[in-house]
Amino acid sequence: MNDSDQREARTTRAWLRIDLLIAICALLISALTAAASLYQTRVIANQLSSSVWPYLGIAMSREPDTGHLSFAIANDGLGPAIVRTVVLTYDGKPVHDLGAFLKIALGSLKSAHAVMSYQSLSPGQVIRPGQSANFFDVTSPVLAPLITKALAHARLTVCYCSLLEECWTIHSDSPTDYPEKTARCGRPGPDELQYAEFIK
Repeated sequence: MNDSDQREARTTRAWLRIDLLIAICALLISALTAAASLYQTRVIANQLSSSVWPYLGIAMSREPDTGHLSFAIANDGLGPAIVRTVVLTYDGKPVHDLGAFLKIALGSLKSAHAVMSYQSLSPGQVIRPGQSANFFDVTSPVLAPLITKALAHARLTVCYCSLLEECWTIHSDSPTDYPEKTARCGRPGPDELQYAEFIK
């Protein structure tokens, strides 16, 4: 191989190395662009999720002096909470409506002066941000202690989702007020809490 051929071979190898370097740089730039795009998409998704995040909490208040008792589910989040399942148990057994629970709580009590209102929480119900669903509100020095005592044996479990179908579960007997993240709520079953009128 003469000098001219050797110079041409070296030039070809140099161009090959430059082409390889350019290809590697282009590949790295593409990878970084894809990573940045993925990160930006995730940030936008998290921002959207936060903007429609519901936060349900169980609130009970008592005023022994006046005999007032209230038990409610409040949405302190930024988005609506779509209720999927609601289960109320008493000593581990399902109670299918609040009327039945109140009958259990009051026992053989025949009559007592009281100001009372209550409502059930049903699957499909939507609790808007800042809204509360009052399970019951009672003002009676006689009834309030009986219902409070019954609540110690009761457990309310509510599974709800956001508009993005992210779901959480809350329990009335949970040691913390923080909802548990749930993969999915499932469909309402035979133990669901239903609405029924309270018959005295």
